Amino acid sequence: HAWVGAEQSLALLLEWQANGAFDEVRALARQLAAGLDRPEPSGSIVSLRVGDAAAAEEALQDRGIRCAARGGNVRLAVHVWNTEEEIASAIEALQDVV
Repeated sequence: HAWVGAEQSLALLLEWQANGAFDEVRALARQLAAGLDRPEPSGSIVSLRVGDAAAAEEALQDRGIRCAARGGNVRLAVHVWNTEEEIASAIEALQDVV
């Protein structure tokens, strides 16, 4: 059932919001977008067109970074557990394929 765990999940989201964790997430997303020469995102998702989505996905996976790669696009979703080091690593990994 999809609702199992919903109460705990919502409580955690509210805690993160109250602690300002989402402000840091948005800051990391802006850092990622700037490093990839993309417009500032309105949320935590950064998408970009690449020459070879499979190569971009592989370059990110080699660094332990997950993404969605489809149709010549790569989508990265920053979340509360991401670090500045991971953002820098993603930017570096994508420099050769953007």
